[in-house]
Amino acid sequence: MNFSQLIIGGGNRNWVLRRAMLWFLPPALLVLFVIYYLYIIERDAGLDTLATNEVRAVEISKAIINTELTSAKSDLLFMRAVTERMLYPLEQNGMSSETNLALDILTGHFKDLITTKQKYDQGRFLDITGQELIRVNLKQGRAVIVAKDRLQDKSTRYYFKDTMALGAGESYVSPFDLNVEYGDIELPLKPMLRLGAKVKDIAGTARGVVVLNFLGETFFDTIHSYTRAGPGRLTVVNPGGYWIHNHTDDREWGFMFGREGDRFQVDFPDAWPQIGTNDSGQIQTPGGLFTFTSIYPYTDTAVATGARHVPRFDAFWKIISVIPQSQLNESNTVLLQRWISVGATMLFLLALIAFLIAQAQSARQEVAKRMHRLETQESLGRLANSVAHEFNNLLVPIRALSEMVMHDQPKESSSRRRLEKVVEASLRAKTLIEGILVFSKEKPDDDATCNAKSCIADAMALIRDTLPSTIKLDENFAKAIPPVACSARQFRVILVNLLSNARDALEGHVGTITITLNTDQPSSEESDALDLPNDATYVHLTINDSGSGMSEKTLQQALDPFFTTKSVGEGHGLGLYQVHMLVNGAGGALSIDSAPNVGTAATVWLPLSTDHADLANT
Repeated sequence: MNFSQLIIGGGNRNWVLRRAMLWFLPPALLVLFVIYYLYIIERDAGLDTLATNEVRAVEISKAIINTELTSAKSDLLFMRAVTERMLYPLEQNGMSSETNLALDILTGHFKDLITTKQKYDQGRFLDITGQELIRVNLKQGRAVIVAKDRLQDKSTRYYFKDTMALGAGESYVSPFDLNVEYGDIELPLKPMLRLGAKVKDIAGTARGVVVLNFLGETFFDTIHSYTRAGPGRLTVVNPGGYWIHNHTDDREWGFMFGREGDRFQVDFPDAWPQIGTNDSGQIQTPGGLFTFTSIYPYTDTAVATGARHVPRFDAFWKIISVIPQSQLNESNTVLLQRWISVGATMLFLLALIAFLIAQAQSARQEVAKRMHRLETQESLGRLANSVAHEFNNLLVPIRALSEMVMHDQPKESSSRRRLEKVVEASLRAKTLIEGILVFSKEKPDDDATCNAKSCIADAMALIRDTLPSTIKLDENFAKAIPPVACSARQFRVILVNLLSNARDALEGHVGTITITLNTDQPSSEESDALDLPNDATYVHLTINDSGSGMSEKTLQQALDPFFTTKSVGEGHGLGLYQVHMLVNGAGGALSIDSAPNVGTAATVWLPLSTDHADLANT
């Protein structure tokens, strides 16, 4: 049975849903706007905080490197002063007469520096020809003096030439590269800075250079100890964009191995033009967020330009923090999911509140409708009671006189047949009046229970003779039917009205009316639709006809009082309304299922009498 067509006793769910949507949509739109606004604020605030932290990390890194460079330059100048004082103490052009002893003592000073600082791979003194006179190496945390027969000629090395070309008071800082021994890159790789200072005698004549090989990893170990908590990937590049420090070791030192592709501008072509031409800043491109600053380690190193020296501001390192766009998107996704979760929770609560409000309004309207129906029923009852009594007073003499005259007529005469029709119409009118009196009575019947099968038999006796030969009547009754919790008079009115409607639906057609009677418990779907408890047993009466059926529009109005599809004078429009009121008054429910050219099924659920209901439900 399709309960979506007409359900008596259920709530107006479509109305509730529409009303709930009206209550839900305006605050829901406001909530969505607020959620989006708060998400944008938190996203931008988080990006600002992230940007500020990355600027701080880059500046800390710059300060660490500059501090280390300043300290290394101080050590270099100290060793130059020690060398000049020990090897050239007098105003003479050659070395002192105690050269070997002085070299040994100076070697001890280099050894002490290497041992104490632990950040220099080598400390050396080269004479004016580039020959090493002193060399101390750092091996596994210990300073090791290189034997004289293993000292090398470094006259062709760039750092020796550049240091010898320095002016007065200048120091040299080499490009950041890898250590080379005997013409080959030393393995494992050793990032190296070479700091050089020219040694002079008391007369100002150049006597050689002091060179300290600074271990480049010292920079990065110190930097990471302060900045490792940040989300950015800290990188350092030289002026050519080659990585001298990167999060992946295999991309570093591309210029030493001839790898042109291992450069910053290859990976981030949209960011390099601004980074390479600006001293510091922060930019965001489709590649991510980039924070950068510059270090000029050679500012006190000069290059010859004619007769003067110019500081080398053309050489620099770039410290760059990179947060890829994928990482930014991931953080943003987490934030967005959190706000979506908050928004979904708020929308759910709003939807629940809107539904409860709409349901409350529907309940209030339903109460108002029921009060109106009760008032209408009471008014109709009073009117019907008055009309029924007057009409009954008219019917009594009509029927009595007609029967008296009919008995005086011959049995086969046409006059007798006409009078029989009058008596038959009087009996039908009497049945209608009884239904009206049941509908309009103010006090309940003394006997509020009845035998359903007996009532059906009585009703069939009234209606069977009125059925044309084209209509077949089928019955399908259960063997034992307990008493029903309504009076016999009420049950007969219910039956007569439903059977009359089924008969009228088949008028002029060949068809069947089927009466089904049994006891049953409504399913969960039926109980929800009919607003009945699903754990109670009911008498289940169905009257089904194979007639023309009703359209959906007609079906929705079928229970309205005085609604009828019949012509004027052929129907009063109170039949289904009487059934509806009587069934509801007895604590049951009525449902009607109908479709054009298919037929109509009217189903009545009536509760059992109190005594039998207790037994049926145990």
